[in-house]
This record gives sequence, C-alpha cells and structure tokens, in this order.
Amino acid sequence: MHNFKSKLSNDGNIIHDTAIIESSVKLGKNNFIGAYVIIKGNTEIGDNNHFESHISIGAKAQHRLIDKSMGVKIGSNNVFREFVTVHSGIETVTKIGDNCYFMNYSHIPHDAILGNYITIANSVQMGGHTIIDDYCNIGLNSTIHQFSHLGEGSMLGMGCIVPKNKAIEPYTIYVGNPCHKLKDNEYLIKKNNVDTFDLIELRKKYLAKFHS
Repeated sequence: MHNFKSKLSNDGNIIHDTAIIESSVKLGKNNFIGAYVIIKGNTEIGDNNHFESHISIGAKAQHRLIDKSMGVKIGSNNVFREFVTVHSGIETVTKIGDNCYFMNYSHIPHDAILGNYITIANSVQMGGHTIIDDYCNIGLNSTIHQFSHLGEGSMLGMGCIVPKNKAIEPYTIYVGNPCHKLKDNEYLIKKNNVDTFDLIELRKKYLAKFHS
C-alpha cells in the first residue's frame, strides 16, 4: 500500500506526490495541487489557486486538423474541483482570470477567454473560442456552442443550451433549449451597483461587438 503525501515547497505551494507538473510550467505561490493533477505544456499559473484531484491543465486542444499548443494562462484565487479540464489554445493562449470557481467535470476549451468572478457548475461543456465575461454564472449541465460570447453578469439556467450565433446580453438570465431570455439578473445588478444608464451602455457595447 502506497503512503502518498503532499509536500510544501519553498514558495508555499502544496503539491501531492502523485501530481505531475512539467518543467515548462510557471507556477506562482501558495497554490494547492491535489492528487493526480496533471499540469503540462506552456502553462502559467498565478497565486493562491486550489486544484482538487484528477485535473488536467494544458493538454493539447481537441482538434482533428491543428496540432499547435499555444498554452494556458490562469490567474489567481481560482478553485478547480475534481476532473476539470483546461485545454491549450491553438491560435492564442487559453485564458482564465481571477476568483473563478469551476465545479467538477466542467471543460474549458482551447482559445477560450474567461474573465473574473465566474462560476461554472458541474458538467458544463463549451466549444472552442468561447468568451465569458466577468461575473457570469453557468448552470448545471449547460452547453455552449463554439465562438459564443457571454456578456458580463449573465446567467445560464440548469441544462441551458447556447446555440450558434446566440447573443447572451450582460446582466440577463437565460434558460431553455435553445436558450431564451428570461429576465434581468436583478440580484447581480443590485450586488454590483449597476445603474440603469450603465446597464444600457453595457448592453449596447456588447451587441455592437456581437453583431460586428
């Protein structure tokens, strides 16, 4: 019977014996790396992140024709629960900001760009090149088509399906398959002190970018 342990490095990182971290990885301070975590390739990780067990970061993209590996960049203070996968970009670096929470079995694809304070629930799947702005909340088992763009403070209900070319406007809640607008995300509008004028401007800028 093996007696595996976690070790504390000089920079405050706690790394389990079974974790595999390639020499190419740039790791910040005070990160927790759990059992059977694999971090590889051109991956850069900030500080104070928590990687639970059986996580894969930096693997090549799931793409039949392109074999490039541009890497992954992860900020600080994020939580990755069991069996989360984050794939390397093929055109640009896959990016995750700060203070995000990823529940188990969620997948972050190649070339995705995720902002800050994002919550991704269990088994959320998204296609490559997805953009998710700050404060988004993605419900259980939701599926997001590639090249989608979710506006700041938007929310997808449980089992929501975002089809091709669907606008997900800032601070709006969407539900269903295919998804449709339900109502304003009033809780987050109030929490983030977003006034009516700012909300209108946010949505205008998002839609202008989306339609371009």
